[in-house]
Amino acid sequence: MIMNGIVLQFVYAGVIVAIVLGLSALLSKGVDRLQEKGKLPPFLIGPLRIFLKWGIFVLAILLVLHNFGMQIGGIWALISTVLAMIAIGFVAVWSMLSNASATLLILIFRPFEIGDHVEFVGEPTKGKVKSLGMVYTTLHEDGATVLQVPNNLFFQKILRRKRGKSKIDLHESLQKESAPEKQVDPESAGVESAG
Repeated sequence: MIMNGIVLQFVYAGVIVAIVLGLSALLSKGVDRLQEKGKLPPFLIGPLRIFLKWGIFVLAILLVLHNFGMQIGGIWALISTVLAMIAIGFVAVWSMLSNASATLLILIFRPFEIGDHVEFVGEPTKGKVKSLGMVYTTLHEDGATVLQVPNNLFFQKILRRKRGKSKIDLHESLQKESAPEKQVDPESAGVESAG
């Protein structure tokens, strides 16, 4: 009786593996057809194949383990947690990459220069451009307020620009921000230390 149950579990496991292999072949042919018809960009084909291959592999393992009586609820929770962490990390990195690439575009297309007065049309964000950084552009409003504007916003919104007079170039501003601060030695500056 017990032997029949074990044999039956192995038969079910074989059926699961066969179904998963058939599903894998079917999805692979589907990707090939989409590639032939040009409905998928070429850069997406490789990652899609890898995702499908590993996704089906993990699904097969989980189904076989479940067939042999293992509780897979904890494994599903672990997988979903890892996927959520990857998604959150991807969004955070994407935002940083978006601002860094916008900095490069600002240097190339020069929608503003240091000293210009800029304003996002229809929004209260405006001020004099003081510096350009890898992620933010610093604006000074009329008062003592300083605004840190993410660089990608300059390509998402309508920008009004009034030319200012400044001798600092955008490249120089970016270099100043990325250069480490020089520490001044009190003795070399002519100041004697008390003590």
